Amino acid sequence: MWLENGLWFSADCAEEKPFVCTVGFLPTEAPHIDPKPIAEEVKPTEPVAPPPENPPEVPADPPENPPPAA
Repeated sequence: MWLENGLWFSADCAEEKPFVCTVGFLPTEAPHIDPKPIAEEVKPTEPVAPPPENPPEVPADPPENPPPAA
């Protein structure tokens, strides 16, 4: 990013230091980095069963302190 005074503000400075720093020369082109190919999705070796349509009902836990008997 160019500043009003004609200096180039380095984005690295903002990330690594809590204060603004400038570089007094023209920036160079960033080196090209070859992206790694996206890994293929791993297929399961055995078919996965779908979840049951109606799962069994689980009874609710009883209250910890039952109400006093009348």
